[in-house]
Amino acid sequence: MHRAAAFVSLAVSLAAIPHTVSAQAAAADADLARGKTHYVASCARCHGVLGNGGEGPSLARASLPRAPDDATLMRLAAVGIPGSAMSGSWWLSRNELRQLTMYVRSLAPSGPEATMALAGDPVQGRTLFEGARCTRCHT
Repeated sequence: MHRAAAFVSLAVSLAAIPHTVSAQAAAADADLARGKTHYVASCARCHGVLGNGGEGPSLARASLPRAPDDATLMRLAAVGIPGSAMSGSWWLSRNELRQLTMYVRSLAPSGPEATMALAGDPVQGRTLFEGARCTRCHT
């Protein structure tokens, strides 16, 4: 009888797993949707609706040079970047900043193109960019 009770208990526990995973996935999807709402309201004007850049740099990349981790990205989103046109979204709560960060990270490409190295000389590119006075309009 003890063995049967253990089996029933295990079966009940296993039956709950898909529901828990489903609930976690639904919560993550909801956070991502809220993050997108914050992004569109606070970031899209400069970084582009799809995160591909404009006045501000593209955020649709595998790594962000100024924000190598989520904590740094949250801080930049909150306080901005001093000396640049990027002001912070100080009105967002910590949870809203987490959702925004989650959404920004989702903009990164996946698959083979995400790890593909770009050809070119970054030093020469910077020289051309600055020499042509592109920085008047672009960051």
